[in-house]
Amino acid sequence: MVDQVQRLAAAGSRSESDPPPALELLAARTWPTLVPRGLFARVTGQSVFPAELSDMVKGDELAYRANAELAFRLGAVTAALDTRWDLSAPPGGGDTHRAVIRGTRAEILVEQHEGTGFRRRLSVVPLRDGDGVRAALANRVAAWQVAHPGLDVLAAGATFEIRVPRSLDVGHEAHFPLMLADFLALVEGGRMPPALASATLAKYTLLAQAAVAARRPS
Repeated sequence: MVDQVQRLAAAGSRSESDPPPALELLAARTWPTLVPRGLFARVTGQSVFPAELSDMVKGDELAYRANAELAFRLGAVTAALDTRWDLSAPPGGGDTHRAVIRGTRAEILVEQHEGTGFRRRLSVVPLRDGDGVRAALANRVAAWQVAHPGLDVLAAGATFEIRVPRSLDVGHEAHFPLMLADFLALVEGGRMPPALASATLAKYTLLAQAAVAARRPS
């Protein structure tokens, strides 16, 4: 999720030669998902909690610290992230997700939940100049047709939904082999691009700071 924020901030920079903005931690919090002993046994095949996890056991539940909130700044951009792991997916569904990117002219929403049939939905909500936003979207989607055929823009009240055909919406699992190919290309090249190296170091520095902050007594 930090990667996504960094990429969006970089895409909105004025110049590719601009140095990436520093990451400033604002707040961090973690809390556990309580896993009953019966569910733990069904998932792992072990009827008792391992001794190594004794400090995480409360009665018949394992306090698995799987949830986190993180707030930070990248230059003028403020980001707030929230990730949670429940014991099971909702009936008939899968992962849920909601991202809101707030700009000066519009908000971009990426949603996946029961209301979307657990498929990703991409929407643009104009904050001003709705006609201008509509025209800009139409021009951009038309320019993308060669690389991404079938994209369309549909109006739903004051909101514009960018419809992605199923042939293009292959799910996040399909991205893993692409990421692996990119990683292997970097390994074979023997050198990481400076911008990527800088962003990666900044990300893990932020996460290390957040891990320390989340464990401080409130």
